[in-house]
Amino acid sequence: MARFYRTILLPAILCLAFSLNAFSQSDSLKTSGGVGKVTGTAIDSTTGLPLISALVKLQEINDQLLKYTETDENGSFAFDSIPHGIYEVQIVKDTYEPLSKTIDVNSPLKDIGTLYLSKSITTEEITVEAQKPFMEIKDDKKIFNIENNILTQGKTAIDVLKTLPLVNVDAQDNIMLRGDSRIKILINGKENRVYANLRQIPADIIEKIELITTPSAKYEAEGVTGIINVILKKDKDSGYTGTLSLGGSTIDTYNSYGNFNFKASKFTFFSNLGVGTYKNVITNDSKREDFLYNPSVLTTNSTGNNKGNYLFGSQGAEYDLSEKSVIGTDFSINRYDGNNITDVTQQFMSDSLNYTDLFKNHSNYNGLSLNASLYFNNKFDSTGRELNFDLSYGKNDWKTKYKQEKLTSPLSLTNDNRDQISNTVTGQIDYIHPFSETVKMETGYKGSFEFNDNSLYSDSLDHNTNTFIELNKSQDFDYDNFINGFYMTMSKNFGAVSTKVGGRVEYTRTSFGPGSDNRTVRQYTDFFPSASLTYKLGGGFTSFQLSYSRRITRPSMWYLNPFVYVYNSQSISTGNPDLTPEYTNSIELAFNTFLGGLSISPDIYYKKTTDVITRYSYLTDTNTTVSTYNNSSELSSYGTDLVLGGQLFNFITFNASIGISRMNFSGTPGASLDNEGTSYSGNAYLSLPIGSLATLEMYYYRWGDRVTAQGTNRGKNYLTLGISKMFMDNKLRVNLNVNDVLANTGHPESYTNGVGYTQSYVNDFKQQSVSIYVSYSFGNTDKPQQKRRKKKTEQPQQPPEGN
Repeated sequence: MARFYRTILLPAILCLAFSLNAFSQSDSLKTSGGVGKVTGTAIDSTTGLPLISALVKLQEINDQLLKYTETDENGSFAFDSIPHGIYEVQIVKDTYEPLSKTIDVNSPLKDIGTLYLSKSITTEEITVEAQKPFMEIKDDKKIFNIENNILTQGKTAIDVLKTLPLVNVDAQDNIMLRGDSRIKILINGKENRVYANLRQIPADIIEKIELITTPSAKYEAEGVTGIINVILKKDKDSGYTGTLSLGGSTIDTYNSYGNFNFKASKFTFFSNLGVGTYKNVITNDSKREDFLYNPSVLTTNSTGNNKGNYLFGSQGAEYDLSEKSVIGTDFSINRYDGNNITDVTQQFMSDSLNYTDLFKNHSNYNGLSLNASLYFNNKFDSTGRELNFDLSYGKNDWKTKYKQEKLTSPLSLTNDNRDQISNTVTGQIDYIHPFSETVKMETGYKGSFEFNDNSLYSDSLDHNTNTFIELNKSQDFDYDNFINGFYMTMSKNFGAVSTKVGGRVEYTRTSFGPGSDNRTVRQYTDFFPSASLTYKLGGGFTSFQLSYSRRITRPSMWYLNPFVYVYNSQSISTGNPDLTPEYTNSIELAFNTFLGGLSISPDIYYKKTTDVITRYSYLTDTNTTVSTYNNSSELSSYGTDLVLGGQLFNFITFNASIGISRMNFSGTPGASLDNEGTSYSGNAYLSLPIGSLATLEMYYYRWGDRVTAQGTNRGKNYLTLGISKMFMDNKLRVNLNVNDVLANTGHPESYTNGVGYTQSYVNDFKQQSVSIYVSYSFGNTDKPQQKRRKKKTEQPQQPPEGN
């Protein structure tokens, strides 16, 4: 009992006392009796033009940060529901001197007027960071600003996702949110074929990433666990800017990248181009023990070398039809090719038969992805009425040639050639109509029309005639999917309480099969409601939110295609054309508050999924493992997360998360798929300036064991360290990273327990490396990360003459 008091109760009392003291200090300068709205405008003191996308901070006199926002196209900003009291407003803009102003909020509307910012002048004074916080929480999403994250510079979008709270990426680049891969990936709020392979997107072009765990009806219903929205950079400043970069690592991974942005008057142009190479050495070991039909042990060991290269490019233009209307277009392309050579040793042992086979597998692949879009945005007036339209076209052409040579008797040689061409046309229109300052309607339509042609030709060498004979598994498989969705949401603000309810109707028509005469056609209409209730207190600095949504996961073409893929004589896989969609109902209770400059966001959630699409394996009487998919009965999952983010000691940037979840699979589709278990995960990110010399960053995550319908995936650790140094007046940046310090990431293990057999699988690939990245920024709107701070002033600077 004494130990309990010393180790748990006493520290808890001390933490509670500290928290109450911090809250009491933060409230000491607030007066009771109401809240107000703070507004203002930021202007360039030389040109008189509005400052767009300037970062505006609202903080208490004791420097406790409370809220963030950005200035709009008119340089205006606003903070709602601010308790009466004394605050400080600080405006930060690249290449401008930060400006601070103390204000007294004592009325329903506090207009602090126009604030004039001057261009910065390099001095020897103290440097301060002029950038957005790493994590922000707005409405139904968590926003992570990663453009200044040195650990991911010179890397890819996959590497960026690995550093985010609640996100996991496994050894095969499968992305999971809260440990679940049933998610929707969007680029700038929409799907994009070119960006389908996130491994080939440079991290340097990403501005921020949004995580939406309980999407409203405004978003398409696909993606059970939620939505990951990747927002790419688009410079809004007048003039021209650009970046050139070069990177490499000790595991023969190299990349170079460049971008150029230009804005003059009403015209904006932006362009990106990147090339890179990659190389992976991968070792796979598996062991299957059969004890149902013919007791035996099958072990497979393989070592492969996968290497390739890619080219990525995009360009676009915007034209301001007026102050409130913009029309734009963009085009992107992704070209990639590579090869994989793998040596395989397979050993089979039983009471009646023992043998060892050797194989050499060759794989060559290449692809070309294109995407083009035209969009129009119009803001009717200052009341918030807005109309947005987007039309896009995407194409993906993917080819793979696979050859398997059996090097032991009897000899064999098999070829599989697969071609896939997909075309997608998407149209979307969204309209926002505020009926008043407290009531707003959003409505819109999205139509997606996808056409896929998939052909496979397979043959085998006849060693007697030395000719190739076509195998009967060759086929053509077409897959077309049309989705039409309409939505409407209504939101109402009652002061401290706000609500948002909505509904989305989606009509789906899917047809698939070999050729046009023998197709399966499925049509269905679904309704997807959503609702949220938010309660804010303390002027909005603390909030509770209860939300609900219904989502869908449709079976993909690969899940439906009945083609039989032969890995070896003892292992095959096939799709299931009888699959149906799965549906998930989710409810989440989230809490968010600020304490001492830190954002604290715990939540709890529950999900119930029916007709779960599950990968299922079974053993045949010939000791062959068949892997396929089916709709298991149900999956119930619940859990809790804690996300922390902000600054420690006013100079250390910090964010971390920890999550614990419980999953329960139930169902018996031909064999038992009942399984349940508890899993956990956590990660932490830290950025620490080393005086004025450099910046040190660290990222760490830990996965615990996670259950599947038929087994378990083992956990792992990952640690990366990075250091960054600026030169040439902050135009030249050099990053040095040590990746996978613990050398543990490349060893994911999985275990499967089927009827009559067990199987273990270990995948070992090399990630431990040292990488270096060099970038140079140029242009007439320079954007150094660090700005010089002048003495704070309580009065705005004088406007230029004539303004």
